[in-house]
Amino acid sequence: MTVQSEGLACLFLMSVAMATKLSLTNGGYEDITIAINKNVPKSMEMVEKLQILLQDASESLYAATGLYMRTATILVPSSWQIGDRNDKLTFSEADMRVDRPHPYYRDRPYTQPTWTCGTTQRYVHLTPGFVLGKTDRTKNIRPGIALANQFARYRWGVFDDVISDETGSTTMSRSHEKACKGKGVADIIQSHDDHSQKGQTPIETVTFTVVYNDNDQDKNPEEKECGRRVVLLLDDSMSMDEYSRVFRQKQVARNFIKDVLPASSEIGIITFHEYSIMLVRSLTKLSSDEYQARIVDLVTQDRRLGAATGIGQALKDALALLKGTSDTGISEEDRILLITDGEENPQGGPKIVDVMKDIIESRVMVHSIALGRDASRSLGELCQATGGVYGYYTENAKSGTLTQVVSNLWQDFNMLCVEDQPIEIVNIPLEVSKDKPVVEQPVPIDSTVNKTVFQFTSPENSDIELQIKDPENRTYDRNSPQYTEDLRLKVDKFTFDNPQPGEWNVTVRSKSVHSNPEAVIMTVKADPKQDSETYEVQSWLDSIIVNVPAVTRIYVSVSRGYSPLIKAKVTATVERPDADAVNVDLRDDGKGADVVGLDGIYTGEFTSYTANDRYSLEVHVASVVGETVVVKELLSGARDTQDDVGVENFEDKIITSPVEPMARKPSQGPGAFDVRGLNLQVDQFPPSPITDLVPTEVKDNRVTLQWTAPGDDWTEGTASEYEFRMWYDQDALKKDPSIGISLTIEDTEGGKYAPSPSRTLESGTIKLTDNWPFPFYYIAVITRDHGNHTSELSNVVRLPRPEIQYDIMSDPAAIFAYTYATVYFFTRILEAYAIIGCDWLCKNVNEF
Repeated sequence: MTVQSEGLACLFLMSVAMATKLSLTNGGYEDITIAINKNVPKSMEMVEKLQILLQDASESLYAATGLYMRTATILVPSSWQIGDRNDKLTFSEADMRVDRPHPYYRDRPYTQPTWTCGTTQRYVHLTPGFVLGKTDRTKNIRPGIALANQFARYRWGVFDDVISDETGSTTMSRSHEKACKGKGVADIIQSHDDHSQKGQTPIETVTFTVVYNDNDQDKNPEEKECGRRVVLLLDDSMSMDEYSRVFRQKQVARNFIKDVLPASSEIGIITFHEYSIMLVRSLTKLSSDEYQARIVDLVTQDRRLGAATGIGQALKDALALLKGTSDTGISEEDRILLITDGEENPQGGPKIVDVMKDIIESRVMVHSIALGRDASRSLGELCQATGGVYGYYTENAKSGTLTQVVSNLWQDFNMLCVEDQPIEIVNIPLEVSKDKPVVEQPVPIDSTVNKTVFQFTSPENSDIELQIKDPENRTYDRNSPQYTEDLRLKVDKFTFDNPQPGEWNVTVRSKSVHSNPEAVIMTVKADPKQDSETYEVQSWLDSIIVNVPAVTRIYVSVSRGYSPLIKAKVTATVERPDADAVNVDLRDDGKGADVVGLDGIYTGEFTSYTANDRYSLEVHVASVVGETVVVKELLSGARDTQDDVGVENFEDKIITSPVEPMARKPSQGPGAFDVRGLNLQVDQFPPSPITDLVPTEVKDNRVTLQWTAPGDDWTEGTASEYEFRMWYDQDALKKDPSIGISLTIEDTEGGKYAPSPSRTLESGTIKLTDNWPFPFYYIAVITRDHGNHTSELSNVVRLPRPEIQYDIMSDPAAIFAYTYATVYFFTRILEAYAIIGCDWLCKNVNEF
């Protein structure tokens, strides 16, 4: 067995919360969860074969890396009636899933990627056919090794196989090269924190536990125990009296308790300024609508404001409240939701940084919402350290981020019953004013949804009228039975039990006499239809703490079940300090930042920073009429490994079906990120590396190359020049591009080839060295900007040498390359001789 290795460097942290309970202790992975979908027929054979499969995978992993699997839990459907009850484990949180095949990979095991190198990915997917051995999709490799490779991809964030039981290709896949910027699999594993525990203890037999979650049955929501324990921290400092922050905080608390928390949740409430106040002495269970209403009244009442902002002390008190109300103490299932507008100050006691260690050790997840730009800069670090959602409300009248962040909390607080999750269709501000008193907005309702709620959250002093028309032009207003309101907190709601699919139209009319514009935030949510696969959207960042010159990379996954939704319009709106918001188009075409085309994961990059500050983020997904399709299956005979997705002409190998008009918001994802190290007086961004360099024609010792133009500042603007390099050794070229022979693009006008504006598809022809004594040409390009910054090396193109007789002595470039290779060869032999002597070297000289 061999561990593959190639390449260079760079790791990223992912901000999307990972709910896995998997941990590593003394070289053994513990609490691995394998979940079987509730629709899989009962099979004791499957449980037995999963245990055999994991044991084999553990032994294969240990032989290659010195790490193994110590304990695992198999979560079976409750209808199977086997195992012990455990309502804390869910299918959605599992490290590995057993479910129906993916349309691309069929019965092959695969890892659902985030494309963030060196970090935990989303999950490993197995099919019943693979587990039971009723498929030949992996006949060329032992199933245990196949699973070990997928576990390695999942845990360590690599995109090539780690282990092989045969002599296979060690060529780095283009997806791994692109996602990890050329850094090899072995290098990533060695730099991972897990590697320090390699070989600490001898391998043990995997210990298995079989359990079921009783909440996976089709019950009424009130019958399920879905809730977590949560402490809500509310800022009552003096600065909250500005910009209607107190009112906004009340709206958030109301919507969180009524719309996010399930009935079985236990909630504690602490307000804070220079000291903390517990509004309730212990956690209160939301066991009925009456208790819920009582808690909402409690958190939305008027309170005295204090001078300081004591966030650290409030967090300590939240931990004490959680610890004091449980026989088992604080649990990793517990949560804290912190809402604040202020920078910490000495009068408020300990700061976030002072209690960070206690928070991390408790394993409690902390979500935070910053109201305004003055809120503590430590909020982002707190969320990143604990895996929580980070939200930011810019207080821009047009911003809908506040309601979006609350919606993004639903999945975490309902994870134990995630199948009941409502779908967010739209969350948009509808701006009205005295000069523009009426605004209309169409809303597409598709056939995959059932009960639908139109909710309108208005500013404190607004006065509006609302009207909704369905596809058959029936009108609904305040007098309709579907309407309810919370007059005190300015929340209006229309509920439709079985809405007709099609285009609905909303009209908002302002009756206000104020001339300033005000935004009514319209949020439309719907329950998924039973036994119907709906459209799912999830988003994440590579990091929520951005240190310039790093870029912010935004990822959005769009699918229907496991089927990718391709050719949709996906946009991220970034609200910036002291500047207009920017829309970032995300693409799934395999170009630029996007690692693999047509996999349903859309990627975009943002560099238009304006200050060292926090930025809010919203994602919008919509179908494009006549273009957006959902993948059904691969054509018969098409290759179905993860490395085969998105290759040239891949679209010709898939069967798709059209998508009805639809719109979606992410069910979870980050709402903000922090930027540090920005200097607007200096050019800090080099051009982005070219990632799609490909040969389109090779003729008469000339090659025509094609690529997408980068920018002057990453992907913005126009770069200054290209430097093409050619060498005989791919690894040496990646390590030191300057070693390569410089090549020139033939310009038809006789001048120097000038780059085109960013995102332009470019091509150029290069004359290859006539007398090349090596079997391959390796060609790559570096881009230079007007500030003389250079990009990272592009992907490397490999071209076979034409079968022509060469006179090496007639070509100076060939002489140089050949001489360099010869000197390099004999230098290595002499170095080896000096170290180990002749006995071994003389027998193995061919290895050099």
